[in-house]
Amino acid sequence: KSHYGSLDVFLARHQADILCVQETRVNRQMFSSLAESKNLGAITESYESFWAFNELKGTLGGMNGVAVWVKKDLAKGANATQKVFEVDDFDREGRCLMLDLGSLVVFNVYAPHLKKPEESTRKLQFLELLQKRVERVQSEGKMAIVCGDLNLTWRSA
Repeated sequence: KSHYGSLDVFLARHQADILCVQETRVNRQMFSSLAESKNLGAITESYESFWAFNELKGTLGGMNGVAVWVKKDLAKGANATQKVFEVDDFDREGRCLMLDLGSLVVFNVYAPHLKKPEESTRKLQFLELLQKRVERVQSEGKMAIVCGDLNLTWRSA
């Protein structure tokens, strides 16, 4: 913000039609006023924004989260949901936002990071559910873009 002055200026300078951001670390309550929403970049002159929030209580509350900004002319009739997986445990974490723009669906993803080897089952389940949802969108004749932080790394054995 200090470098460009505003998110609108940044987006215009880079001629972005769509911008996806992960690990927003905000919660719904932070958008309680118009001024706060503008300050967080949720309301801009030229873009509509769509957000997924972590709705869990406790230590992870307010963590995670993803957001997508779309030029207003492209966002007409857009539908967004964070109920992507239809599995409450995953959907409430705010790790994925599915934005349906008509013939194109954007999946903005912030996949879980593995801190311990035993977490690999949960991560694989997350990725498999994402793949199934993308395949379902494609079976409807729509194009799908998956972007974000999948937290995938290459490691030697």
